[in-house]
Amino acid sequence: VMTAQPVTSTCSDLFATRSHVVLGISPFNSHFSEERISALIHWAQSEFGAFHLYIPDEPSRFTLEAVGYSPDRARKKARRQARWLFNKVRRALQSNGFPEPAFDSLVLRSENLAGNEAYRDLLGQAETQLWSKVWFREGCLKTSNWVLSNLVADETDASCPDRLTLAARYFQAELPLFMNLSLIHISEPTRPERI
Repeated sequence: VMTAQPVTSTCSDLFATRSHVVLGISPFNSHFSEERISALIHWAQSEFGAFHLYIPDEPSRFTLEAVGYSPDRARKKARRQARWLFNKVRRALQSNGFPEPAFDSLVLRSENLAGNEAYRDLLGQAETQLWSKVWFREGCLKTSNWVLSNLVADETDASCPDRLTLAARYFQAELPLFMNLSLIHISEPTRPERI
């Protein structure tokens, strides 16, 4: 049984409407097995009027660069991992009765958000206004340090300021989805006929 625990009163209000949910599926995270993704899709279609799955395919390269990959190698590895994850999501959608064409309307990639003006505006706010606030910047860097310390052998390497700042760009890319999803118009897919 899936449960949701809203963090703020705004989260509670939004959750109560059950109109739309965006589920983040992270690359390089073993938590997101095909079975888990399938269970999340089942929960989303049972509980909400509409749903999307967001895969931060492009931002995952920042974490890879922060642990030492060259920018070119990080991009290639991120793309390869994203393809593998897209295939798991595709199979999970099919196991929930959604035919192949549903994939493109239900899965959000970085390229979908890059063309979204509201997303770009919120990203700009995250990168300028919020990053200038000490509490926010320290929170991002602390989270990045936690992620990197699990990926690099030398703790000193994980706490390098340049690495932490680079790794924080992954978090910043996702932040607009947490800041105010209601401003980011995502075309609501028509519910595909189930197989």
